[in-house]
Formats: sequence, structure tokens, C-alpha cells
Amino acid sequence: FRKPHSFTEEEKKIISLFANFSGIAISNATFFEDRKRKIRALEALNLIGQKISSISEFESLVEVVYAETSKIMNTENFYLALYDANRNEIDFIVYVEEGKRVNRRKRKLKQGLTEYLIKTKKPLLLHGDVTANAEKLGIKALGRASKCWLGVPILYGKKVLGVIAVQDYKKTNIYDAEDMNVLVTIANQTAVAIENSRLYSETLRMAVTDPMTGLYNIRHLYNILKLEIERAKRYNLRFSIIIIDIDNFKTYNDRYGHQLGDEILKEYGKFLQKNSRNVDTVTRYGGDEFVIVLPETEKQGALFVIKRLISKLKRHIFVIDKKRIKLMVTIGVSSFPIDGETSEELIRIADRDLLRKKKEWDNQSKTSHFY
Repeated sequence: FRKPHSFTEEEKKIISLFANFSGIAISNATFFEDRKRKIRALEALNLIGQKISSISEFESLVEVVYAETSKIMNTENFYLALYDANRNEIDFIVYVEEGKRVNRRKRKLKQGLTEYLIKTKKPLLLHGDVTANAEKLGIKALGRASKCWLGVPILYGKKVLGVIAVQDYKKTNIYDAEDMNVLVTIANQTAVAIENSRLYSETLRMAVTDPMTGLYNIRHLYNILKLEIERAKRYNLRFSIIIIDIDNFKTYNDRYGHQLGDEILKEYGKFLQKNSRNVDTVTRYGGDEFVIVLPETEKQGALFVIKRLISKLKRHIFVIDKKRIKLMVTIGVSSFPIDGETSEELIRIADRDLLRKKKEWDNQSKTSHFY
């Protein structure tokens, strides 16, 4: 056994000195580690800002937000959810649990943590028994109970766009106020990027959309034709287009005014969309003419489509401004490659077919009816 030893005053001073040095060293190490962490966070935030400001596609944007956030803090359990105020629902665009991506569907608003952030528009950090602490705030935490939960709203001005959240099921103090500040900054940058992405998407949509009917316009028609021609040549496929003209359309404008005529075009556009396949492209060509692109459809198939559309139109009554209106149409057709191998040729042949049918048929027997 070791003999008891009493420290001398000199030894006590030396031990005290070493203790002080050790304390300072530990303090300095903690300081420098904290400083390094802040520098890494600032660098990552700067990088996130640069990346997301240059991205216009929404899908790429959210992936960058997740990837770059992972470089700053633990994102083993992470989600980015978008809020749709009109539908009163949340869409989990990115959801990661225990490091694995999980497919989460949209859901209606409830009384969970995400909803609390949407309502209060403020970040929230909970430690320990998250479920119990959430209940004190009137929150009914959903899903698996976590030990630490941090979430921030994605705000664009006063508008809530969604929520970014991280959580841990084992560690109580894995996130702190510093992490909250970082996540708030990321959410702010994300909000601007989301709005820019939406504006970009809306601009693209307007560029290819007919403002009156909401159908694709002639610009998009030629884009689709170009793609279909390239695809047909590459895979040795066939496709057709049909061009539709409303008979005696001028009589509606002359008798009831252009406003009713515009409503007829809108309703007929809806009729065409409803009675077309999902793969078909319905466009307004101009005036009272519409064009439908029929992928992988030969001439015989296109003629069957025409027959079906005319049959359904004969049984359909359009009710506009309390007026019951029946329409009749003339439809021309052309097919790739037998009628042409360019967009212009296909349109010209289909239009020629339409004009030929108008001349051959007795317009008096095809006049639209009001009753």
C-alpha cells in the first residue's frame, strides 16, 4: 500500500498552476473549436446563398438546401415542408429519417410542431421530452418522439412558405441557439429562392399558354411538334395532328358580342382537354382554331379520334350566360411521316384537309344551333 502523502505548499502551488494552465488550454480549445464552427457555418451559408440564387428549378433548389445544411449541422433527421394556404395542407418535399430518404405524402394541417411554426411564424427549439414540452405549448407532436427538435418557418415577408426542421431521437442537446440562428438564415435564403423559382416557373408557363383559354399556345405547339418529330425519327414512330375549326363562329360574335364568343372558346377548350388523352397536347392555334398533337397515333387512329370527338360534341350542350349552345366543327388531319416530315408541312396538310372538308360539306346542314 502507498504511504499517505501530504502536499507541501510548493507542490500545491505547482498543482494549482498546472490546473490554471489546463483550464486556460481547455477554454482556448473550446473557444477555437467554437470559432472554427462559426467560420464553417458562415462559409456554408455563403455557399448556400450563391448556389440557390443561381437555381431556377425548384426540385434542384430543395436538394441543394438539404445537401448544404448537412455540411453545417446534423441532418440525420431532416425535413423541408411547403405550406399551401389555399388547400390548407403541408407537402413534405424532402424527408430524411435516420439518414434515409422517406417518401412522405401531403397532409392536411393538424396541431403538430410544423403547424405551430406556420401559425406563430417563429422558430422553435425543444430539448428533453419534446412531446411533453410541446404539449405545454398546446402542440400535439406527431410521429416518433424525439429528444431534441429544432424548426424554423420559411418566411417571405409575412407569408409562410413552409418549414425546415431537424431532430434527434437520442441526444438531448444536439442543437442549440446557434444552430437555430444558422437555420433561420438558411430558411430566409430558401424563401427568396423559392419565390424566384415560382416566378420563373410562372413566367415560363405564361410564355407557352394562351391567356384566354388557358391552353398551350402556338409557340408551345411548334416546340411539341419539333420534339415529336425528333422522337418519331429516332424510334421509327408515327404521330398525327388534327386541326379543329368551329363552324360559323362569326355568327356568335355578331349576334351576342365578343364576350360570349370568348366564353365559347374557353368552354370548348375545356371540352377538348376533357376528351383528350393525357399524352395528347391540346393547343389554341389562333382565332377559333385548335390543334391537338396525337403521339404514337397513325392516320387511322387519328380518324377514330375525330369521329369520337364529333360524336361527343353532338351530344354536348354548352350553357353560357343562360344560353344553351350546340357547336359543330370541321376537323382536318395529317400524319407523320406520310403527309410531311416538318412542322410546317404537317400544319399545312392538316389545314388543307380542313378547308377541303368545308368546301365539300353543305354548311347549311352544319350550322350551329341556339335554343
